[in-house]
Amino acid sequence: MAAGLISLSALGDLPWWVTAVILARELGITLMRFWVIRHGVIPASRGGKMKTLAQGTAVGMYVLMLTGPLATLRFWVMAVAVVLTVLTALDYVRQAVVLRRRGLAAERAAAERSEAAAR
Repeated sequence: MAAGLISLSALGDLPWWVTAVILARELGITLMRFWVIRHGVIPASRGGKMKTLAQGTAVGMYVLMLTGPLATLRFWVMAVAVVLTVLTALDYVRQAVVLRRRGLAAERAAAERSEAAAR
């Protein structure tokens, strides 16, 4: 996906900001998952799967060099992909914060229990 987006932007077929938003989201979510991995796993969401489908469809439509109404349709499919990219990123951030808070609270509670047992 990254290679397709970068190539389309380099050719001038896709604005660089679209590529930047999508790639920043992918990198950010990957790093965030590593940040919370010791507290649990953030599963792929339905929205994330819809985002992937929309991105793949849009990139495929851009690669086909469509014209006329289909060129307009590819623009809107990419617009949906960008919106889903941002919305699912926000959802993943929310899930990560909740997961991390629960994990830290559980660690504190376990530490307090072991401290109390040691007395």
